[in-house]
Amino acid sequence: MFQECEVAAVQTAPATPGTPDLLRRTVASGGAVTIVSNNSTTAACRYLLRVGLESLVRGISARDDAQIHHLKPSPYLLQRAIAADGDPPGSYVMVGDSMPDIEAARAAGTVVIAFANKPGKYGRFASLAPDVIMTSMADL
Repeated sequence: MFQECEVAAVQTAPATPGTPDLLRRTVASGGAVTIVSNNSTTAACRYLLRVGLESLVRGISARDDAQIHHLKPSPYLLQRAIAADGDPPGSYVMVGDSMPDIEAARAAGTVVIAFANKPGKYGRFASLAPDVIMTSMADL
């Protein structure tokens, strides 16, 4: 039931301004993109298909079980994505727009970019000391 609601929601969810260009630049420069989400894998896939970004994403590490302790702020989903590649955690960059995203990235040992996409987030994110705080995807 919950997954069905997520899948329905992605039918109208807009792409974050600047994200398609960021993904294209990342891939063109030899980088890879993995989506790490507390949402279901199915919802993430459907969203990428709907907005036409699926070819720019190498992998998805998202909720695929009912174990809530696997969800961010736990580093589990990030660690799963990192383990699939095998590179050291410090070679990855997590861009997140929530406190749990930042906490999970810190716990996983990745570089942390906090995306303060709404008023008030900048100050809250600063308290977690991410490596960078940005207010627009164009900043990347």
